[in-house]
Amino acid sequence: MKVYLSDANHLFRKLNLVTLDDAQGTYDIMYCENCGIKGKCRDLHSIEIDGRSKIKALRCTQSKEEFDKQTAINKYNNDSKESDIQCPKCKKNVRILDEWMEEGQTEITAVTAVCPCGFDGLIHLTNPL
Repeated sequence: MKVYLSDANHLFRKLNLVTLDDAQGTYDIMYCENCGIKGKCRDLHSIEIDGRSKIKALRCTQSKEEFDKQTAINKYNNDSKESDIQCPKCKKNVRILDEWMEEGQTEITAVTAVCPCGFDGLIHLTNPL
């Protein structure tokens, strides 16, 4: 299925750094920042979407905020560990994705964290872990 860039209300961004090549020619992998569908762009006018995403392809139905929140929830449920650090947005406990230590320090000084409220980012710790 083809989605024409001027019609679908998607916010497509190029994912690959270098244009790719296959038996049908050159293409770029494009990704909608709002709803998350991916496809191949072989020209400057349309994106080829695979069969699984046909409903989403017709019209972008999710806002960037909704997509970011769903992405944070997925990370929260699957790729994180529990913590007692509070979310800067909603004050609930976040889950940690990565821990960071500044050069010369012996304790963790920041964490990359997620929360079901949609927060997904870096938290600098005033009391290192």
